[in-house]
Amino acid sequence: SILAPGGLAESYFDGEEVVAGALAHGYAPGEDLTWSHHPSAAWAAGAMVMSVGDLARWADALLRGSLLSEASMAELLDFV
Repeated sequence: SILAPGGLAESYFDGEEVVAGALAHGYAPGEDLTWSHHPSAAWAAGAMVMSVGDLARWADALLRGSLLSEASMAELLDFV
């Protein structure tokens, strides 16, 4: 898994792996949308779920430049 080297032990590909624990609910005004669409419906576009701690570790690694090449980081940060 690409998650293991980053120590992301609480990240899952929903629909392919069993998610440990409860997922946060998603809301629109007056409506719980949590189960209106299965997270894997768009495959990788929305099926990854992770704990807040894993999200923080991933964001830290991304912004410190340890996930992408220098060229990819430059492209990521080149706002147009």
